[in-house]
Amino acid sequence: MSFEKMNSSLIQNGEIHRCGRAFRRMELGIIPKNKYEYINSFNDAISNTEKRITIIKLFNAKSTTYYAFCNGLCKDFERFPPAEQIRRGNLKCTMKKGYV
Repeated sequence: MSFEKMNSSLIQNGEIHRCGRAFRRMELGIIPKNKYEYINSFNDAISNTEKRITIIKLFNAKSTTYYAFCNGLCKDFERFPPAEQIRRGNLKCTMKKGYV
């Protein structure tokens, strides 16, 4: 399964994330916050060179934890057709009279 590269990223509170949805899910605790899947630009313990290398690795990664929670933004994910929209005039009531 191939994954498309995101054309944008999110920077929030000094953290660089490849995907805004992933950031929000990490923030809510839905998915674990993996230190290899975002960059804390405020962390002075990491050199700029190391941050640059991490950014390159992040954006070249073929898979990440949050892809498991993706709703199908990638071309080769299985698609499910939306429900058929029925117009009001085409509805037929099949319920028996007095049925609640």
